[in-house]
Amino acid sequence: MNYERINEDGVKTTITTDADGIVTYAVESPALNANGQVTSVIRKTEFSLDTCNEYTFHFDDGTSQRMVCGEDGVDLLHIITLRGEARLWNNNEERETDKHSRIDDFPDTYGELKDKTVDVEGEVLRSLDSEEVRAAVKKLKPDEQYLMQRLYLDEKPISQSDLAQELQVTENTIKQRAKNTRTKLKKMI
Repeated sequence: MNYERINEDGVKTTITTDADGIVTYAVESPALNANGQVTSVIRKTEFSLDTCNEYTFHFDDGTSQRMVCGEDGVDLLHIITLRGEARLWNNNEERETDKHSRIDDFPDTYGELKDKTVDVEGEVLRSLDSEEVRAAVKKLKPDEQYLMQRLYLDEKPISQSDLAQELQVTENTIKQRAKNTRTKLKKMI
């Protein structure tokens, strides 16, 4: 299998398999370097095609949902993409699933979806001129820098939903990544 896709934001996803059934899943996305120039960040992982018969979502409430290749419109490309994204995000060879929230658990209004424990926008706006914050952001991994830049530091930040579409991941994935990166920044400052 050889698959390549470039979305409208320039994020390139490449999937290849070799004769031994090893899948290479790679994502190349634009990112800002320390000088503010756009560069590419390539994240890649490998796993066996034998592990791509199914994928299990584990939800925060302790339940899970299994997706099986060939059932309910789920094909091999879906499973490979889910497994590849989970491995890239978790950066842990032994953990093959990620925690997700059920869509039914979300409240109906946008205001209730905001993380009420942290006023991220307020914190960022108050400290934009802080050299300490800028230095801390530069110490993050390139994909974390890109996340912080797009969600909070750009002149016109985008929503978590828009960034999820751009990176071809779920909104919950972006929400969790943002939360983890904010926590990491707080410890650095």
